[in-house]
Amino acid sequence: MSNYHVEIDRLPGIVDVGDTVETSATFTVDGTATDPTTVTLKIQRVSSSDESIYTGTPAAPGAPVVKESTGVFSAELPITDVPGYWTVRWFSDEAAGEHGFSVKDSAFSSPLATS
Repeated sequence: MSNYHVEIDRLPGIVDVGDTVETSATFTVDGTATDPTTVTLKIQRVSSSDESIYTGTPAAPGAPVVKESTGVFSAELPITDVPGYWTVRWFSDEAAGEHGFSVKDSAFSSPLATS
């Protein structure tokens, strides 16, 4: 029987509204990096339901998930609102992994304003 696993790179502990968080995951079978048939990336913002960022064939043109190498995928998540604890979940048909981070509230009423 094969041993499927997803390892998620550690996310920053605390970020600010307006930051971009890079997340990546490595999918393995018996310790060898392997491309799954389908990759799904979801986020869950504090006090809200899951939001699917991407589900599909890895590295499809225009997809928000980038194939870095065999079994290794990444995505950039813009943090535009909702301070609190966020969870990122990467999964395939065979394995899943998740990790969380905190989004810090801004003292400014429009933290993304440029002027």
